[in-house]
Amino acid sequence: MAKAYSWIRFATPRSSSAPRDTHAAEEYCRRRKLDLDTQLGARVRRGRTSRVRSATEAALADFLERVRSGEVSKGSLLLLDGVEPFPRPATAIVADVLEKIVGLGVTIVTLEDGVECSRATLAADPTALLYAVVGLLRAQEERALKSRRSRASWKGRRERAQQREPISAICPAWLALDRETGTFRVHAERAKVVQRIFRESLRGVGQAQIAEALDRDGVGVFGCGRGWHRSYVVKLLRSPAVVGTWTPHSVEIVDGRRLRKPAGEAIRNYYPRIIEPEVFRQAQTLVRASRSPLRGRHAKSGKVTNVFGGLAHCGRCGAVVSLVSKGKPPKLVRYLVCSAARVNAGCRHYEAIRYERFERALVRESDWLFSSMPSGERRADLDRLVTEAEARAYAIGDAIEALRTKTDGSRARMSHTERIRELRSEGEKMRVLAESLRAERETTSSTYVRDRVDELREAIGQEPLDRTRVNALLRQVFSAVTVDYDGHDLAFQWRHGGQSEVELGS
Repeated sequence: MAKAYSWIRFATPRSSSAPRDTHAAEEYCRRRKLDLDTQLGARVRRGRTSRVRSATEAALADFLERVRSGEVSKGSLLLLDGVEPFPRPATAIVADVLEKIVGLGVTIVTLEDGVECSRATLAADPTALLYAVVGLLRAQEERALKSRRSRASWKGRRERAQQREPISAICPAWLALDRETGTFRVHAERAKVVQRIFRESLRGVGQAQIAEALDRDGVGVFGCGRGWHRSYVVKLLRSPAVVGTWTPHSVEIVDGRRLRKPAGEAIRNYYPRIIEPEVFRQAQTLVRASRSPLRGRHAKSGKVTNVFGGLAHCGRCGAVVSLVSKGKPPKLVRYLVCSAARVNAGCRHYEAIRYERFERALVRESDWLFSSMPSGERRADLDRLVTEAEARAYAIGDAIEALRTKTDGSRARMSHTERIRELRSEGEKMRVLAESLRAERETTSSTYVRDRVDELREAIGQEPLDRTRVNALLRQVFSAVTVDYDGHDLAFQWRHGGQSEVELGS
């Protein structure tokens, strides 16, 4: 049985996330009773010679070497079921490499039109391969034209979205498009689930515990999944759609991968709001800017035993200060210990201080601590950092366009292609950084912190102490608490800037 090779399977590395749809090749082999090879992997050495300019040329040159070395036997077929776009001037080069492959006894098949090119075919018509390559090029141009038209269509839709006009029935799971009125309507039961998730998160409940509680209470998932997962709870907590904001995105194919990136400014009030903006900002503080103590092996407990969890750090080495329990009830004693000193990982001064002293210090000195709240200066720094990240992202976009202009109408040099890939990656990092900084900026105003302080003051004054609630509020007010084991005091780093110190006491 003759062996066939799918071009997509051969040219796409196994580690790539690019789609590898070989359905057409499989169907062709089934009809022709061919053995479709699934073992030969991609081994493209890009830019090996000055002639190799595009990914398609590089992969073809590599396949030619496989034929010459005997890895691909004579009488085999190469099924061109999907070729990466290559510049028009490279048509003759691609045809020349394919002709050499055919000359070594491999039949070329273009699956789009079913044309086969073998030695006999080329003997009868020497231009057959050139016509086949031109056909591939024409198919690529048609796909590119459809893609441009689609992008132009979505650009018009996004402009209409600026006027708060729904442009698609695709929307968050708690909404649905009413086609008669042309507006989004809220699915009341699902909105209550989202509101419950935010409410529980602000109470200090961990995301894994929230998901487990939803499953335990028989709350149906929004999609077709079998149960709730922590990852989806986090996704909901981070989604600006809950406050009505929609950010348009576009999709580009880069190295065979679909990359989704923002295509414009976020549009406020595009969706109906189901969460108040203030509640959303509080949730971002807990999700993005601090580490919940209810994670790992503590995720299922649902209760915080250390009000400083996720905040406390060692003043000597900066490592996390963790809670250590010794003994069993009723003689159980708990200590706060530097995690690095505990395992001899850089902090040599092991010192265990009873946890009760920390908690008593917080309750005893809370009035002084809150009255000493500084005015804060961090917001100005965050404004500067956001501006710098956005400026860097725009500069990267300009650099990419400049490189594209250099390659238009000529063979795309591999150096430019690689540089564009690197710039895209860097630009995406800058956009993510800017988004994170903007979210953090929303929770660093003195007004925001003062409101959380009022809630924290009330929570600390309650008996018995709700440690889960107090911990959640502490993580919204402070970015860190440094334990000075030498001076036996605590340094509270305010989220909006500044520091206040409290004596640990006895």
